[in-house]
Amino acid sequence: MDINAQRLLNLFQRDIIVYFKWFIGAVLITIFLFFAVTTVGHNFVNLSQGGAMNPIMLTFVISLFLFGPLFTASGLGHYRTSQSRLTNLMLPASTLEKVFMRWFYTMPFFVLILALVFYSFFEGYVTLYGHYFSEETTHVTTKLRTKMAPYFILLYSVGHSIALFFAHLFNRHAVIKGGLISIGVFLLIGFVQVLFAGIGQDQHVLTILENVIMKNLIFIGDEPFRLVWLAPVFWVLTYFVARRKEI
Repeated sequence: MDINAQRLLNLFQRDIIVYFKWFIGAVLITIFLFFAVTTVGHNFVNLSQGGAMNPIMLTFVISLFLFGPLFTASGLGHYRTSQSRLTNLMLPASTLEKVFMRWFYTMPFFVLILALVFYSFFEGYVTLYGHYFSEETTHVTTKLRTKMAPYFILLYSVGHSIALFFAHLFNRHAVIKGGLISIGVFLLIGFVQVLFAGIGQDQHVLTILENVIMKNLIFIGDEPFRLVWLAPVFWVLTYFVARRKEI
């Protein structure tokens, strides 16, 4: 369970060579997506109401929670085939170093690149057109910049840890399998809550379950700090799963 800076650097240099074209393509697509959304939002939303500001924020959130887990759960293709698994096993690095680098690419590095693109468009748009915003819109802009973006990144850290765990647990189709298991566990928790809540004569179990699920979703949205502990737990579990595969 050792970690060496030189080996980490060697891994990073190797991955830059292998995935450089893919990385540049992904960044260019992201920039184009934000540019397209900004253009459409600017032309269809009144400037006094923020223009493209909300569409830019929405694009950031969708990119974070859609592309982030997809990228993470793909595992960079390390377990898809027997050849890729063998190549991964033969890398001159410890299990901890391999897991750390995948965590680095899919959590801080991914968030940093996406945040740079988002804030570039967001701040650039506010600088150019912010003087047209109403007072209420200006207040919303400040909230989006200082509170909402960090809030969504915090939530992503939890989702990322779960996706990274499934990326190492399953060799193939980790996105589908992990997604179905996550939904199943979420629904199971809802059913258990319904059983403990009790069912009256005039109550239908599906109605209660729907209310419980909505309360759970609201809880996740309102109390992300109570869920942050899940992130390090799943990151540690990821290491042990990866170590078991390399034994």
